[in-house]
Amino acid sequence: MGRPIRDIAFWDGSGQGTRTGGLAATVRIATRRGLLPVATLRPGDLVLTRDSGYRPLRALCPLGPLPCLQVAGLWLRPGQGLLDRGPEGEEVLIPAHHLATGAPPLTRRLVFALRFDRHEILLADGQWTESAPAPGLPARRRIGGAGPVDVFPQNRKIRVAAVRRLA
Repeated sequence: MGRPIRDIAFWDGSGQGTRTGGLAATVRIATRRGLLPVATLRPGDLVLTRDSGYRPLRALCPLGPLPCLQVAGLWLRPGQGLLDRGPEGEEVLIPAHHLATGAPPLTRRLVFALRFDRHEILLADGQWTESAPAPGLPARRRIGGAGPVDVFPQNRKIRVAAVRRLA
């Protein structure tokens, strides 16, 4: 298991990085061995990613007990990006707090960040979500203003949507 880290920045659509990403310990991740709770993963476990197939987990980083909200049945930090389709059919990462309806209560949960060799999209309880940025590599590159950003220039275009709520 990785040591606690404080350098994880996720994009929140405001033009600033935020340290609000992460998955609760009970969220189940698709691995070669089936769905496993985040807290049971270990470095080297093969995790299903959207663009790269099964990739080895490099670090499981405990972030501590932190306020989380529930979106699509997942307990997540408010800035955790979930994959969806934008208005023009493009893939977008939407921070969890934009998908919550009403004023969701925050509940403290044990939270982890998953790190790979590069920033990945992984399957968590049937929902595609982002991993933590890889150390020393930018997860996203700003295009300008507070607008969308290109997340994976080496892969398909995935952009961050600042605001979009699901019904």
